Amino acid sequence: MEKKYLISDISKILNLSKDTLRYYDKLGIVSPQKSPHNNYRYYSFEDFVVLTYVMLLRDLDIPLSEIKAAIHSSTLSDFKSLLEKQEKVIEDKLYQLNRTQHTLKSFKQDIEVAINTLGKIDICLSPAFVYRPIHTQIDQTYSATLEAMSSYEGINIPTFTVVISKENLFTGTSLTKNKYAMSSVVIDALPTKLLDSCTYVSPKLCLHTVIQSITDVVHTDLNYIQDYLREHNLSICDDIIARTNAFECHLKDPIDYFELWIPIETT
Repeated sequence: MEKKYLISDISKILNLSKDTLRYYDKLGIVSPQKSPHNNYRYYSFEDFVVLTYVMLLRDLDIPLSEIKAAIHSSTLSDFKSLLEKQEKVIEDKLYQLNRTQHTLKSFKQDIEVAINTLGKIDICLSPAFVYRPIHTQIDQTYSATLEAMSSYEGINIPTFTVVISKENLFTGTSLTKNKYAMSSVVIDALPTKLLDSCTYVSPKLCLHTVIQSITDVVHTDLNYIQDYLREHNLSICDDIIARTNAFECHLKDPIDYFELWIPIETT
């Protein structure tokens, strides 16, 4: 006599809730049969086996609609194709998770730089940058440029940037009167299409520092940089990259942190 299992039996054996089993029944994935003798609903041993496969496929995050089609009408080749399709889905998710993890680490590193470098000056070689200008006022070009640059590999997630001409750094002009852009740090080989649409900035010997900004950054915020240049007989030789790398909020006043890369040469 074929072994029969009540819904409660299957629920305990497979650690599936009764609601889940009823839902699978409603969708027509696996349905128990009603006994003509006592009107109880039973699962057969074959139903039990099929349910174990359903659980396995659900663990692989395969949609129930595809599982239903697979268990009711499929060959071994069909099953293999289903698994290969899901393998590609998982690979894409892993790729996105890796990018998210990289972004998280980069953001954490930026915050550490803001904490450790605020108001201090170091002389070091800058990374390579790419930047793409946006309009002189923040508008829809901001999000469009962010989305476009974020789609490329080989660069970090782009951040709002002010490209300051070397003549304007100490003239009293606020930083936001200079060129707005989105910039990224180059971490790998760049596709030609990205280079065609962005300005590439090669590594340079720079003064590296971090400043705060509540609204606009003006020349008085940069006096210590000017003093350092004068004391060490240095001059600015190219445009400055000022990238927002962190923010905080004190009593509802947002504070932006700008990481400055100031190309220098000996005078």
